[in-house]
Amino acid sequence: MFCGAQKTMGKPDLKLTYFDLPGRAEPIRVLLHLAGSSFEDERLTFDQWPARQAQEDGEHKPQVPFLYVDGNIKLQSLAIMKYAGTLAGLVDKDPLKALNEDMVVCMTDEFKPAWAAYFLAGPDKKEELARVFREEVLPKYISKLETTMKHAGPGPYAANNKLSVADVAVWSCFAPFIVAHGADLYPKHELAKLDRIKKAIANVQSHPKVLEYYSTRPEQKKMAFVDL
Repeated sequence: MFCGAQKTMGKPDLKLTYFDLPGRAEPIRVLLHLAGSSFEDERLTFDQWPARQAQEDGEHKPQVPFLYVDGNIKLQSLAIMKYAGTLAGLVDKDPLKALNEDMVVCMTDEFKPAWAAYFLAGPDKKEELARVFREEVLPKYISKLETTMKHAGPGPYAANNKLSVADVAVWSCFAPFIVAHGADLYPKHELAKLDRIKKAIANVQSHPKVLEYYSTRPEQKKMAFVDL
């Protein structure tokens, strides 16, 4: 799938590789659209992945998502997200303000291993891991992220006083997973504690260019937008 306008002279050729689901690639897709960057959106099935991975870099075996920039592979989802955010003008040029954004972005990444443990677990372990997630992981994480955002700026944005890569990171960390798993992992009494997190999600989901991106992708929007 090719996304965005036609290639513009002077802009890099971009190809993003991930599975056909939101996950770690969705914030990158959205940021590239906010940047007005055309890019090839390569979406793999799980069956296609082993052979596709084997094409890359021999023994290194890179993990998705990865981004080709003018044919050169770039790795690590947070680094790619920051690059896409920079293209979109959503990474602050002031070092301290950029640090505020990075604090929030890095905190969202702390949450993902616990979710991945549940996602990858066998059926015999799912129920117990879901209980641990609901009762231990989620409350602790919400508190930590809300506190981090307070240190990063006054609100209603995730950091500083304007939309940034931090808002997109918070949105992508919560919205698609709440849609996918609902009360099994995200009980209403815990979602009621969301304050700055809820505002960050709204900042992204109400942005005109984000709405434009999903206007032609209704099925993807169903997986990525949450009503809180």
